Amino acid sequence: QVPFVAGFYLIGSAFCLALGSVLAKGLLGNHFLTDAGSAIHPLAFVCIQLFGSLCFLLTVALGLGTSFKLGSALARLVCAGLVVAAGAACTISALHYTSASVASVIFATQPAMIIVLAWALLKEPIGAAIIILGVAAFCGIAIMVGFDGNSTAANQSLGNAFALLATAAAALYVVWMRRVVSGADPLASLIVVQSVALVALLIGWIVSTALWPQFAGSPIQMPGNWAAAVSAAMTGTIYYGMAFYIYLLGLKRIPAARAGMFLNLVPVFTIAIAYVLLGEVLTPAQWIGAFVVLVAVSAIPLAARLRHSGGR
Repeated sequence: QVPFVAGFYLIGSAFCLALGSVLAKGLLGNHFLTDAGSAIHPLAFVCIQLFGSLCFLLTVALGLGTSFKLGSALARLVCAGLVVAAGAACTISALHYTSASVASVIFATQPAMIIVLAWALLKEPIGAAIIILGVAAFCGIAIMVGFDGNSTAANQSLGNAFALLATAAAALYVVWMRRVVSGADPLASLIVVQSVALVALLIGWIVSTALWPQFAGSPIQMPGNWAAAVSAAMTGTIYYGMAFYIYLLGLKRIPAARAGMFLNLVPVFTIAIAYVLLGEVLTPAQWIGAFVVLVAVSAIPLAARLRHSGGR
């Protein structure tokens, strides 16, 4: 059973992740700001998002009188920040190249990714049922991306690859942070993580524009004005600030595997919000693929619990 408070936090986090990603997709496609503008480097977009998130988190920390005495957890938080930086860069690239709806379903395979990482890094055994469910989830993804009517074929595969990389980074972050938040303040931890991620992405932005100036503004086109920058910061506040913080509050109350189940709500929220705000519509085949993915990833935690309890 999931405590009510933990469930409330995790459902709210899923909604914020969905809303933030759809709003970011809308900005990248100039759905909301249609005036002509200049190009912006994808890493610059993410940096603006993280800056907005940190402003929100620091304001909350100031109001709560949060202590930043992290002790031995600091080194782990720095490593987590680098993972978040990689995941953030892949996420924004995925949202540019593919639809928000398809990307969200790929992101929903995070529970399967968590189990794969636990097997690869921690040598935790995987049962036959979990393997079958994992394969089914990725087959569902194959169905969805094969019938994506919202992206061109050339961009589709690239965007989906970025989405898979972002999902792997998010899974690694969840496994890693579960150890950290058990003995450290979640808000202080998140601020350190995102500060490290912002510094890493700023360095990546500066280096990439210096080495490859011809791609300084590629591939994202958005209006080059203050309205666009403020809007990008707001999406970061929702996606990286509110969603990450309240997810950690829920994660501190229940195991990571159980908390991961709530991530299955993200594509449900995303598909609905993307339809309302962006007019994205899934094809019948994509609905089938999405259903397969959601059923498979929802059953994985149950299969894992049965295995640990001696079931087959």
